[in-house]
Amino acid sequence: MTVKLDDIQVVGQKIVEFRNATEVERKLQGFDYHSNVPIFILDNGVKLIPSADYEGNGPGAIFAEKNKQAFTIMPK
Repeated sequence: MTVKLDDIQVVGQKIVEFRNATEVERKLQGFDYHSNVPIFILDNGVKLIPSADYEGNGPGAIFAEKNKQAFTIMPK
């Protein structure tokens, strides 16, 4: 299912947790065969899980940039 960004209220929310998804969360997304699936939990309960593509063919990495330096991040 695809929803509009405004329907899930992502903008302006605070990230309250960043961790690997639980087995239940991985199965819900179809990623149950992966062990390291990063998940962001927002203060309104929305969970954001990066995907390799829009078809959900596997979890994705988090790429970031700060001070013109590129890097990836993963939960501890």
